[in-house]
Amino acid sequence: MQKIKLFQQLFKYGAVTVLSYIVIILGTYFLVEFVSLQPKISYLIIISFVYIVAYFVYSKLVFQKEINKEQISRFTLVMIIFWFLNNVFYKIFLDFFSIQYLIAAIINIMFLGGIRFVVYRNFVFIK
Repeated sequence: MQKIKLFQQLFKYGAVTVLSYIVIILGTYFLVEFVSLQPKISYLIIISFVYIVAYFVYSKLVFQKEINKEQISRFTLVMIIFWFLNNVFYKIFLDFFSIQYLIAAIINIMFLGGIRFVVYRNFVFIK
């Protein structure tokens, strides 16, 4: 039973995460190409927006937990850490490795995505 629940959570997490990543990529593209914002600023704005929406989706849909103050505090702490890591790695990919901005976003997403699931499941969305 526990394995089935884990599989369901992984599947839902994967689906929500892929959708989030699509929003990140398309949102970054839109802000850079059509609003003429710098890639670093665009990514920062989009990733911040996605993290806020993600809390509610992960809480209710993926881990099926009631929203409470402790959970919000843990999520906020984790999101601050991952927001910082996302932006630092993105800047490194752009500035030090000269990777195209959308490719850098995809690499960054893939690098941190699995780590986030483990942290969410074992630290944020616990009983």
